[in-house]
Amino acid sequence: MKHITDSVHGGILIEDQFILDLIKTKEFKRLSRISHLGTTYMLYPMATHKRSEHSLGVYELARRALEKLKPEITQTTRRAILSAALLHDTGHGPLSHSFEKVSPVPHEEYTTRIMSGDSEVSEVYAKYDSESQKQAIQILEGKHELQWANQLISSELDVDRLDYLMRDSMNAGVNYGFVDINWLFKHIKIHEGELVWGEKALPAIEQMILARYQMGQSVYRSENSNAYNQLYIYFVNRLRYLKNKDLLKGDYDLFTPIIEDRKLTVSEFYQNDDITFIAAVKKAMLEEEDELIKKIAKMFIEEKKPNIIKNPTTEYISELNQEEKGMSWSVVSLEKDIRTHKAQDKSEAKIITEDNAVIPVTKASSIFANIAKSNEEIKKKTIVVEI
Repeated sequence: MKHITDSVHGGILIEDQFILDLIKTKEFKRLSRISHLGTTYMLYPMATHKRSEHSLGVYELARRALEKLKPEITQTTRRAILSAALLHDTGHGPLSHSFEKVSPVPHEEYTTRIMSGDSEVSEVYAKYDSESQKQAIQILEGKHELQWANQLISSELDVDRLDYLMRDSMNAGVNYGFVDINWLFKHIKIHEGELVWGEKALPAIEQMILARYQMGQSVYRSENSNAYNQLYIYFVNRLRYLKNKDLLKGDYDLFTPIIEDRKLTVSEFYQNDDITFIAAVKKAMLEEEDELIKKIAKMFIEEKKPNIIKNPTTEYISELNQEEKGMSWSVVSLEKDIRTHKAQDKSEAKIITEDNAVIPVTKASSIFANIAKSNEEIKKKTIVVEI
């Protein structure tokens, strides 16, 4: 056994050498060089935590859930669930979700390529249990035969979401993300192959839904967060523009595959992290002749927020320079918030009553109707971010 101290969950327990060996792989260690909240540190200076912390936290919550559920599963399936929790974010690029705005490949695809391709992670699976590798990928794709296992890692109420809400809230210094995880786990169950929650857990579930909504409003998708994130997008897009015009002066070495806007190999992906991105920003600021890329890079390094135009008119947008779209200005929609609830959605959180009736939380709680109404107003909001 190995105990890892953690400021959010109090401690993380590693009970299997298999998991410890996965943590020691270079692909997992890379996550300590990937900011969990991307550019959010420019708005919340303390929010500098890394993807590795979150991944360990998700693993720990999955371990505790299995400890409570006590499902009759093989060691292979247990390893699949825990390794899926641990490795679910290995496919995040430099500055996490910011990278996905400029990447032709979603982080989920890079994750499965790392888990199954030419990597140290794949070597660990081969050494211990190649069947758990197959099952872990199925879980991350939501295709495992055990629906509750899929739900535990990825659903409306999963261990991923529970960890990042608390971790992000603590590090950003806001109080919106607190969730009573102990109470939730006290009432977690498997019923007819699905993950469900006892009726007494409903207040804690409502608390989690509100936490996600409020974190979205204040941290994840606020106007200021969007503005800082656009600097990242402008920078990469301008580099690509200059390269296509044969106007790029510097040699960007490890960052070049990203500038080329293509699917990276596992090796190329491993080489890129926050460090290579910042190195590219500094190089552009100091060595490029293009004034716009120098300005964007300087603003990024100095954490200068772009201008925000709220509720821009059609006339205002039409007057902006179309040639520079995506490189110096953009229209940003603020509509995304909590997920849209769909009837019969297998990922929707469900309550089980004392007489074993299973009810979607959307029917058990009135909170969702109020949030849905608020979301309709959010969908109408757009801003222009310009430098």
